Amino acid sequence: MFGPHAQIRLGEGAAAGWISADAPGDLPEWLRPRDRSFLLQGWNGPAHSRTLDGEAPLAVTREPSGTRAVLPVAWADFSGRTRPAPGGGTALESTGTWLTVREYWASDPGTGAVGVAFHRLTGMRTGTKPTGPEFDVGTGDEIGGRGHR
Repeated sequence: MFGPHAQIRLGEGAAAGWISADAPGDLPEWLRPRDRSFLLQGWNGPAHSRTLDGEAPLAVTREPSGTRAVLPVAWADFSGRTRPAPGGGTALESTGTWLTVREYWASDPGTGAVGVAFHRLTGMRTGTKPTGPEFDVGTGDEIGGRGHR
């Protein structure tokens, strides 16, 4: 089970479980969690991906590999359009069905190297891409640095 502020994981048969959540307090900028989003892409069109009728949104989709998934979100096929980017240039505005995660960072005490140590599921949604980074269509350069929160 997951939500924007915590995730609960239960092992098989509920023999084990754990919770992960954001810790209170300030962290250095380079160690703060980063929100990311990933496109869930089934084949476009209602023959391949659709939202089921019912009170709570449930989408059924089929991946290009043939694998099927049932997701707790209303489905939107992927599309994109260009729009002006802040400071000039052109950005791609992507629309679709998104999985959102929070990345947590850690520093290796021996080398000082910093990397992603853990991901936590934070949600699923449809609409425009909920997090960065964005890229300039003409140059491929990242727009806005590390991405927005």
